Amino acid sequence: MPEAVQHFVSHHSYDEVRNIQKRILLDYEHDFTCPKISKVWNSIPIQISNNTYEGKRGKGFDVAVMWLADCGLIYIVNRVRQVKAPLKIHEDFNTFQLYLLDIGLLGCIAKL
Repeated sequence: MPEAVQHFVSHHSYDEVRNIQKRILLDYEHDFTCPKISKVWNSIPIQISNNTYEGKRGKGFDVAVMWLADCGLIYIVNRVRQVKAPLKIHEDFNTFQLYLLDIGLLGCIAKL
């Protein structure tokens, strides 16, 4: 996030950067309109380490996932069935991975 980076460049304080990141995350969470959005958002660090969402497991959360993606807060990356060019034709739309928009915010959510 630009504010956190600029603050670090100016003050070299990791603690203050973490406080800025926490505030940004809190601001995002205040915009979440339903509990499923919060569940998806807070599951991203765990989900990244546990491979992928399967189509059936993600049922009921598809609106929350799309809301976060449409807001630009997450990226949806589909699994590919084969690692062959072009990858686009080998995408599996039933299995995907979610990634947060910013690695610093991911570290803050995961308490790293």
